[in-house]
Amino acid sequence: MKKIPKYNVVSLRINDDEKKALQLVSRVTRKSVSQVMREAMLQYSHHVSISGLKKEPRSRSSRSRARPLSVGAGDE
Repeated sequence: MKKIPKYNVVSLRINDDEKKALQLVSRVTRKSVSQVMREAMLQYSHHVSISGLKKEPRSRSSRSRARPLSVGAGDE
């Protein structure tokens, strides 16, 4: 299967704990941070579409914050 080149760049601001969790997932799964984020985005978009949550975008002030990634006990 031919790989499709990726030209789009998305910046994301995360705190130190989120970065550590992301790096841990990357290390444990032996995937790049970009690949981990791509897979997370695809899973989330699938969840949103099957949950019937795909509706009119809410105003910025009413959006809930993402919950921190939980990595097993003792992984810190």
